[in-house]
Amino acid sequence: MLSKKEISEIQELQQVCEQKESIHLKLNWDMLTAENRMEDENFFFYENDQLVGFLATYSFGNKVEICGMVHPAYRNKGIFTNLLKDVKSKIQSNKTVYLNAPAHSISAQNWLSNKNLSLAFSERQMRYHPIISSSSHPNASVTLREASIEDKQHIIDLDIKCFDFNEEEASSFYSQLESEKDSIMYVIESEGVKIGKVRLTYNSIDQQWWIYGFAILPAHQGKGYGKLCLEQIIHNYSQKGPLFLEVDGLNPKAEALYKKVGFESFNVQNYYKLYYKL
Repeated sequence: MLSKKEISEIQELQQVCEQKESIHLKLNWDMLTAENRMEDENFFFYENDQLVGFLATYSFGNKVEICGMVHPAYRNKGIFTNLLKDVKSKIQSNKTVYLNAPAHSISAQNWLSNKNLSLAFSERQMRYHPIISSSSHPNASVTLREASIEDKQHIIDLDIKCFDFNEEEASSFYSQLESEKDSIMYVIESEGVKIGKVRLTYNSIDQQWWIYGFAILPAHQGKGYGKLCLEQIIHNYSQKGPLFLEVDGLNPKAEALYKKVGFESFNVQNYYKLYYKL
């Protein structure tokens, strides 16, 4: 688990890097500050007792995502590349590894320009805007209830069917989420039947709510349940603070749904498949 000093140092470095390029780094603060966070998932580079380089790994089933940053005054000195090499020995060989970079980061584009890395996929980050929203009043035909231990297999099955996890990966990810103190898992029901799940996570660093792991069982998709569920989330959470979500850049149907209920895209995160030939 990160110390208060380390959290403060990472925040300061993030602020400097984001302001320099007017970008948004995806540091997954909910996972970064989790109580079960392992020391070998965080990588630091100090110069004269100042944190000038930081890199973190995040596990999601069979894949690992990497996000990092280097202070603008210390770039082009091999710091980021060396941090990536340090990560190599800590990641299991059977994992698929993706390097995350904000799409509009000039420094990331410059670093990637001479690397043989292919763009694997992109995610759009979206924010809820009440002014353009349609009705957000709850509809009784779909309900959200906080998940209990009895819902474990339902949640695992959804990750298998909707996010291509295998049983072992889905079970491991479920256990990982159990320790996140700022997350609430909900089961989505219609007329008493479990049809999906969704997780709301509070980012205490940025004071934001994020929607994650939103999934409807394939047999119940295309019936309007997703929209009704989102409207309930908006009704319950939009007054608590800014509300955000992420959507696959190659899923225009989902993006259209989110726009319909009031979300607008504000940032794009790119992911490059990493082979460690750096």
